[in-house]
Amino acid sequence: MPIERTVVIDCHIEDVFEHLARDAGPGAAAIPPHRIAVPGEDGAEVVYELEPVWTATRVTRRDAVEAGPLRAIGRRRGMTRRLRALKHELERRA
Repeated sequence: MPIERTVVIDCHIEDVFEHLARDAGPGAAAIPPHRIAVPGEDGAEVVYELEPVWTATRVTRRDAVEAGPLRAIGRRRGMTRRLRALKHELERRA
């Protein structure tokens, strides 16, 4: 069951992609500037899909993970925190 969260970041898609690609490290698969897939810490694939929205970027993160209801809730909360932190960091730089 994939778990998904989305955020809009007030930065150009190329800047968001560059930041995610730099942090992805080895083992990442990318289709610049629209998609990055990385192996997660627990073995689940983590996919970031980027879509331009005027001068901003919609970032959707999908985790392909098998999780029970309680684990899924925790994972969604963690994803939300990470996406908020990403938004804050990139918009602070702009």
